[in-house]
Amino acid sequence: MTYSQLPLLLHSEGYLSAEDLQRHERPSSQSTRSPHQRHCDLLKMADISDDNLCHLIADRFSYRTIELDLLDRKQIRQWFELADLCLEHLAIPVLYENGNICIAAVDPTLKEIEQNYQFALQQPVQMGVCTLKSLADSYQAAFDRPLSVSLDSVGSTATKKPITSNAQLANSDDQSPVSQYITHLLFDAHQQGCSDIHFEPYQSRFRIRYRVDGMLREVPNPAQTITARLISRLKIMANLDIAQQRVPQDGRIAIELAEKVNAEYRVSTLPTLWGEKVVLRSTQTQTPLQLTQLGLNVQQVQVLKDALTKPQGMILITGPTGSGKTQTLYAALRFLNQSHRNISTAEDPIEMQLDGVNQLQLHSGVGLDYHHALRAFLRQDPDVIMIGEIRDNDTAMAAIKASQTGHLLLSTLHTNSALETITRLINLGIKPYNLAASLSVIVAQRLLRLLCPECKKPQAMNQQIIEQRNHIDADAMTLYQANPNGCPHCHLGYKGRIAIFEFLLVDASIKRELLSTQHLLPGEAVIEQACISTLMSSGLELVAKGLTSYSELKRIVSEY
Repeated sequence: MTYSQLPLLLHSEGYLSAEDLQRHERPSSQSTRSPHQRHCDLLKMADISDDNLCHLIADRFSYRTIELDLLDRKQIRQWFELADLCLEHLAIPVLYENGNICIAAVDPTLKEIEQNYQFALQQPVQMGVCTLKSLADSYQAAFDRPLSVSLDSVGSTATKKPITSNAQLANSDDQSPVSQYITHLLFDAHQQGCSDIHFEPYQSRFRIRYRVDGMLREVPNPAQTITARLISRLKIMANLDIAQQRVPQDGRIAIELAEKVNAEYRVSTLPTLWGEKVVLRSTQTQTPLQLTQLGLNVQQVQVLKDALTKPQGMILITGPTGSGKTQTLYAALRFLNQSHRNISTAEDPIEMQLDGVNQLQLHSGVGLDYHHALRAFLRQDPDVIMIGEIRDNDTAMAAIKASQTGHLLLSTLHTNSALETITRLINLGIKPYNLAASLSVIVAQRLLRLLCPECKKPQAMNQQIIEQRNHIDADAMTLYQANPNGCPHCHLGYKGRIAIFEFLLVDASIKRELLSTQHLLPGEAVIEQACISTLMSSGLELVAKGLTSYSELKRIVSEY
């Protein structure tokens, strides 16, 4: 029997342990077993579905997949005299495109299949791969006798998980170039503090980009010959269905990159014009920061603490995606997390684990969304409720009611400023008088890149900075700018990020404006008086301290 590459493939992909591989390859296990029995034994040991195995073989060895159940039975029946050969090799000849003969085999890596069929048919053949179940059905239809193979414990459609965990899979003795490349890439991304990794296929190239400090940048791309296997490998590591390439999928990877270096990623796939794009977002479990570590000044810390110590009300953290809202929420929860408080959170996903906090993972597929989670929380005797995001009228109304009935509620909105948050809530159907009774403080925030302390350069006073003297003492400032060439310690003159904040304290004057029948929104003068700080003033404080550049501030706070 010609040597099969299938067991080694399953072992290299983490579906077959080294012990099972040795047991399968023992001569004693092969001598008395028929081909289909050996294949079934391999599937049982590997714990991989029939469908997934078919697509894995096609992807790794570049065989076409043959959908036997879609073919006209006449394309198979004319090879009746080859029934014994089909049974011997678990392979069946079919008339394929333009009259060409293709051999649909369960294991096309057995080279003797192609040789024997070329000899039997006296013409060249092409090899393809099919599932064991479809072969059994076609064999029954073509030769009117069963293949006598049990598929009950193999499964033709179920997607089974690898026998190893993700961490074991990534650190197995697999020395394939793709696995080594991915491990090296993830370790490099981890060392650079990368938050997202983008794998993007195009017609003539394959691009990989890191998002570091909020900015995307390209990294050296892999050889075009391994890109398809690279995507499949990532999907296997995330326990996704490698056979499904036409709809988006989501999964997770937890991997040990080196000794005491662990990484966790949320994986998202997207079918694009030239193949599947995959994005890995780092969700590294970490300890929440304290309020004083967020970048808040003394006044901002005090205002936030005062709002958090109130028995009821609503605290909203706003900003676009990637502005650090989650860190601020978790820092607030850490401050509130004491034994005399019952705290419940609804999150999608749970970014950090907090001992002492009842954290709920949402599942939209079964109808467990923010609105239903809030209703359940109110029956659990809560003191503090955190919901990941207010995005619709039902959630907004439930949050308002919760904050008016003796509960402290924390949440986020995707708005650009504190005032826009009030507008958004009114647009969601919340009455101004309900906002007046519920809102306590609104915090808008952004993330600015920090100048590299090793290579930042002094900059002359800017006219735009001079115009901002009402915010800070511009005369005492020494401006700095980024070194566009960067240095070994940074990327283009920046390294790391820091948050800036805008605080709108919903005080008596704001409440009066909301309750007024003449105005739907508070006036500009009232807003300015209630604003503890603006994004621009917070950013200028950092510019004055030499921590960031004015051009970076203008890039992020573009509305000024």
